[in-house]
Amino acid sequence: MGCDIHMYVEYKQQDAADDQREEYWYAYGSRINPGRDYEMFGALAGVRTEHVPHIEPRGLPPVLGYYSKSDYWIAVVNDPKDMEGYTDPITAQRYKDHGSIEKTVEIRGLTHSFISNPDWHTPSWLTPQEFEDAINVATEDQLEWAKARLAEPEIDLSDLGPELRERGQAFEQLQRKLIQKMIDRPALMHLEYRALLAAMRTLEAGGNEVRVVFWFDN
Repeated sequence: MGCDIHMYVEYKQQDAADDQREEYWYAYGSRINPGRDYEMFGALAGVRTEHVPHIEPRGLPPVLGYYSKSDYWIAVVNDPKDMEGYTDPITAQRYKDHGSIEKTVEIRGLTHSFISNPDWHTPSWLTPQEFEDAINVATEDQLEWAKARLAEPEIDLSDLGPELRERGQAFEQLQRKLIQKMIDRPALMHLEYRALLAAMRTLEAGGNEVRVVFWFDN
């Protein structure tokens, strides 16, 4: 079964700590999925790989932006009426029994209950520099694999018939060409993640504190 990543770029003004108002993180769009990239999943959080992550998963930050908070937490109410983002106490208990986290929040004198989405796991967050470092780690791992793959002898297809042998040789040559391109131009690796990093750097250059919050699904 496949695994996908859910990413949320969030930012706040760097002088916000001097403000007396409640901490608030703005959202750069909503959920972002740069692609099913298991090398990146491993570097980010040790997911779908035997590699040690660049930084061990930290869990969620104390304060989330609007979209990450809405997507991670499900409100627990007595009569959800099949509304998205809500569930009943019995279902919430079942989620909890299977590992979901519950929390309560006081809002205007009233206590509200929430349960984490049972499909989400391994939440964490990174700064732009930490995210860039994780991309570099994933790139180095992939380059190591690519060089080892090219060092292997070509597959022996001599026991195949002429037509299948020709197809197999063409596929092998194409694969080797693509792997060589990867080695020659490593900046093309994890390109969607690099684009996300560029957006984070732009927000950072505007005088903001920036982070990417993420988790994975089942």
